Amino acid sequence: NFERAHVNAIVVSVNLGLASDAYSGAFRAPGSFDVLLQQAQRALDQTGRAPGATLGRIALSAWSAGFASVGAILKQPGVADRVDAVLLADGPHTMYDAPHHIYEPGMEKWVRFAESAMRGEKLFALTHSSIQTLGYPSTTETIGELLRETSVDKVATEAVGPRGMHAIYESHRGNFHVGGYEGQTAKDHIDHIKGMAETVLPYLRARWDQPR
Repeated sequence: NFERAHVNAIVVSVNLGLASDAYSGAFRAPGSFDVLLQQAQRALDQTGRAPGATLGRIALSAWSAGFASVGAILKQPGVADRVDAVLLADGPHTMYDAPHHIYEPGMEKWVRFAESAMRGEKLFALTHSSIQTLGYPSTTETIGELLRETSVDKVATEAVGPRGMHAIYESHRGNFHVGGYEGQTAKDHIDHIKGMAETVLPYLRARWDQPR
């Protein structure tokens, strides 16, 4: 996706299975994200491909359950200030604190980042499918709550995206971007990661092509 979108970046990929608990647990401990950055710098140095290069702007991206790692990283003290962009494909989820009522404290980190993006300080781009969930809010519900708490409107659209993804609506304010799509199958879910080069990564390329 990054190569296809022509984003000039070092990509560090972390795969921990299918469940969100594994992703949130991996970065729950303070300092765990710093360790990952140190490992990335050492790996970069060992390649010899970019002598003297050091880590600069940081973007966190995730698909599906991987959103939990991004959420855990953003909750670490001071880390959100160092993250320039967050890109989520068919994520995030949260939880209910009463029937059909989303637990609002669980939304706080996403709301804060969205507000920073609306001011142009960060970039926050998300997509979601229409897959229904049982026992916890779907991505449609979670992102809908995020839009409600940030007072950002949905604009209806019938555009066709990558891999034949049918859009329902889009929302934009500043550097905060959301795309809602039809689809309730496994293929529809997978389309969101395979289509990142055309959905969320162009925003990152445009941002990072500009001087800091």
